[in-house]
Amino acid sequence: MVLRTIFFFCLFTLVSCQSAYLKSVGGDPDQIISKIYQAEFPLIWEATLDVLKTTALETVNREVGSIETAWIDNRDALNLLEAAGNPAPYNRARYRLKITISKGFYEGKPSTRVLVKREQEVLRDVLEGYVPKETDGVAERTLLYRVGRIAAVRRRIQMLEEERLKEKDPGLDAPSGK
Repeated sequence: MVLRTIFFFCLFTLVSCQSAYLKSVGGDPDQIISKIYQAEFPLIWEATLDVLKTTALETVNREVGSIETAWIDNRDALNLLEAAGNPAPYNRARYRLKITISKGFYEGKPSTRVLVKREQEVLRDVLEGYVPKETDGVAERTLLYRVGRIAAVRRRIQMLEEERLKEKDPGLDAPSGK
């Protein structure tokens, strides 16, 4: 029992020290957040484009399942969020989203996986250049949530329209008795 406690204490200490080290050297700026939707690819593709309709898109390739936004300036938002603990404000800050949408099967049903990567860069000094900054994941998770909600609403509308058509013409589902 004592050995087990010591083992878990050492393991916890090593893991926590490693995460603190990663934070001190800039963390993981290449964090990718993903979600699997139990829906067909066209529905999720259109929902993703609807979420991004107010954003300038740089690359859109449906065959590959790739969407990339143009660089978006967010200096004011970062300076506001980090005003309390940040001694020098950012001269410039920008980000872009790289989204990959792929078809697949999950538990035997057709599904679509959406991966979102946010590339955040900040500039404090012109001589230093742009430096990658770790993302907090809020924008990525918000985008995935919105895609899911739009897809659910569209799926529900499609089901209601199918039910309405069945009520108008009940002979559509009846098998032919020849």
